[in-house]
Amino acid sequence: MFEKFTEQARRTIFFARYEASRFGSESIGSEHLLLGILREDKPLALRLLNTPEQIASLRSEMEKRYPPRERISTSVDLPVNGECKRVLARAAAESDRLKHAHISTEHLALALVLERDCVAAKILTEYGVTAAQLELEALSQTGPVASPGSSPDPAPGTPPEDPESVAARIAALMNRATRGIAPTAYRDLTAAAGNGTLGPVIGREGELESVIRILSRRTRRNPVLIGEPGVGKTSIVHALVQRIADGPVPADLAGRTVVAIDASSLLASVRNEKLPQIVNLPNVILYVHGLFDLAGKDTGWGVLEAIHALEPQLAGGSLQCIATGTPLGLRKTHEKAEALVRLFEVVAVLPPGEEEAVRIVSGVKEQYEKFHGVTISHEAVETAVAASRWFLRHRELPDRAIDLMDEAAAAVKVRVETEFGEVPAIRKRIRQIVREMERAIGRHDFEKARKCSDEERKERENLNRANEGPKGEQPATEVGPEDIVEAVAGRAGVTAAMVKSTMQAKNTATMERVASELTAQIPLSGREWADALVAYLAGCSAEEAEQVAQAIRAAKGRIE
Repeated sequence: MFEKFTEQARRTIFFARYEASRFGSESIGSEHLLLGILREDKPLALRLLNTPEQIASLRSEMEKRYPPRERISTSVDLPVNGECKRVLARAAAESDRLKHAHISTEHLALALVLERDCVAAKILTEYGVTAAQLELEALSQTGPVASPGSSPDPAPGTPPEDPESVAARIAALMNRATRGIAPTAYRDLTAAAGNGTLGPVIGREGELESVIRILSRRTRRNPVLIGEPGVGKTSIVHALVQRIADGPVPADLAGRTVVAIDASSLLASVRNEKLPQIVNLPNVILYVHGLFDLAGKDTGWGVLEAIHALEPQLAGGSLQCIATGTPLGLRKTHEKAEALVRLFEVVAVLPPGEEEAVRIVSGVKEQYEKFHGVTISHEAVETAVAASRWFLRHRELPDRAIDLMDEAAAAVKVRVETEFGEVPAIRKRIRQIVREMERAIGRHDFEKARKCSDEERKERENLNRANEGPKGEQPATEVGPEDIVEAVAGRAGVTAAMVKSTMQAKNTATMERVASELTAQIPLSGREWADALVAYLAGCSAEEAEQVAQAIRAAKGRIE
């Protein structure tokens, strides 16, 4: 997790440790992390609290609540308390939710406010700082990813230390903060479920119950989900993790931690001898995405390495594993690594029918609505499922319908933002004001910084008004069937009229048979162009469609 922290965020954690020692605290808490943010990221502190006087007032309030005791030497290692650990984990989760590649001071501050019961959250709330304000700060910042091993500058007033000593101390702090948490290559799905960052899972109750039964068995207690890409294998794992987090599971699964890693990262861990860090943790269930596809990607050495690393723990029962793969991957693994297959029980994951797919896509559309700032009609969901049947035949439900919905929503968002021509200009002015404010703070010109802060607040008010738009003039932000049709047409390289005629065609049975015969003869990677054939068939008579089918059969016969 800490490799994702920006250099500034790392310095914040160092300053939090310094503040804890200054206060004579035996551990690093959320209040020290807040003080670290105020000390390290002064521009952010000024944007949140408006004036240097407010910042000083907050510091004074903190000292009233926590009178400093005898100072602890900076050479003494201090642990991170449970409250602060939760804040660090939540900061990582918020970074993932906002699709950021790094964790910055804005994410740390946002996590502090969201951890409502912590001391820092209560103090920030008293000073008028809100989660919405901090989320906006996180979305507007674009700080670089910290380079591993970078070390922060010492806090003012601390004895000078050589860089190696500082780096070693930070490394020790990070190790304590993440004790019992999976290394960076892994994702703690249980923590994500507890934070509410896993998406909702609709349907797949039968497959989920099968996975739970297998995990509760005495032997062959490692499920492998086998299905084509896009059918929802990972979603089933997420549903399991959410159920464990919520509680209604058998006693032997209650309290278990599920950590995820993809197969290639697993091999990297094996080769770097880091795998024992995770397999030796108590109560861990390891989820390896794509484990049963390794054998089909190279000569088989990859899957053999995985076997050598996992087989002793799996065979001895000290580790449980959930794996995924495709039918082809399962067959290849049987051929090259039968010993691995014997340790797993297969759960077949078939594509859902169109009715269930509509239910699944409807269950996740709220996430896309929030991300794109639009609403998605139920008719649009139905159209996405129906259209994907003909025009994304190389993909599986529900993934192909979700992909169409995502693309259509993005198109609507772009259209809305383009029509509001004033919005980009306001955002540009805000960025310029913020940069000027940071330069003023760097020059210790706080009067100039205060004026910039006032200008920024006014421009953000202008931005809110511009986003709302005049009544009756705001562009439509609802994704409807027409938007889905446009997305399909762009994907297939045909006109929207051809897409509509395909979906309204009467000879659907013939079209289905011809399209199936065609796509069955070509590899998955080349099936995209078959969408154009489907569009052509929509304008054909049944006799013409049959002639196409005969031509395909004849060509197949000549090839064979």
